[in-house]
Amino acid sequence: MFLDRIKRLFRKNDGKETVKIEYASPRNEYYGRVADRYSTAQMILMVILTLVVLVSLMFNNEWISYENFFFFFSDLGDYLTSADSDIENVIYDTGNFCDFDVFGNKLALAGSNGISLYTDSGRTALQDTETISNPVIESSEKYMLVYDSGGKEYRVYNLFTKVHSEKTEYSVYGAATADNGSYAIITGDGKHLSCVKVYNRRFKEILTIGRNSYVTDVSLSPSGDRTAVLSYAEDCGTFVTHLYLTKTSRSKPYAEIVINGTFPLYCAYHVYTTRFGRSSASNALALSMPDILSV
Repeated sequence: MFLDRIKRLFRKNDGKETVKIEYASPRNEYYGRVADRYSTAQMILMVILTLVVLVSLMFNNEWISYENFFFFFSDLGDYLTSADSDIENVIYDTGNFCDFDVFGNKLALAGSNGISLYTDSGRTALQDTETISNPVIESSEKYMLVYDSGGKEYRVYNLFTKVHSEKTEYSVYGAATADNGSYAIITGDGKHLSCVKVYNRRFKEILTIGRNSYVTDVSLSPSGDRTAVLSYAEDCGTFVTHLYLTKTSRSKPYAEIVINGTFPLYCAYHVYTTRFGRSSASNALALSMPDILSV
């Protein structure tokens, strides 16, 4: 039978051993058959587990990367070093124009002295000593973008190194990042009052949005498939807010909203937590304006 062949394949030492008569014990045929069936079932489950692992690796080979291994051992090291440590002060000489954010459960600091990333135990996980005049941090789950506000430089980091840097033709006044690695910057193009450029995770420009108004903020949905641009213009002595909504894969907006008599501050796609503790992203957009907060 097929199962007998499998048993012979995996149980090479299944032959009968010579035992002295005085040490021999009576064999129970029933329990012998049960033991053989459990042994065969164990071998079949091991084969199935091996096949499942191989198929999973074939269809999810992007999981096997240097970054994932680094994240695993980094998080393990952080846990071991922080579990038994007391709370201590972390003193950082910021210099001028400091900004900070939480990136990958770590504290990101950017100042005129450089860019640093600290674990909860105070250990330095990343340090870039190249200075930026007026650094501003924008981060998502996987990437952190630091741009020189009013300057022409921006840099992209993951949790352990700088992965991209670029100098733009026009000054940068804002940015946004998405969980999938895409990002957007507010800059100019020489044709409009403001311009928003969207890049994919490979740092290639995929969308340009020119606006004949002044852009105050841009936001990307967590999946990076939608872009919101918030801008304002002046009309007869009053501010007019424009909200431009588009899919990243398209050049034309699917909605454009005008709000009279108010000045826009920022916009952000809403991420909420379910009652089971899981975070979920939605396409709802939160707007912030003086005396107005709408969703």
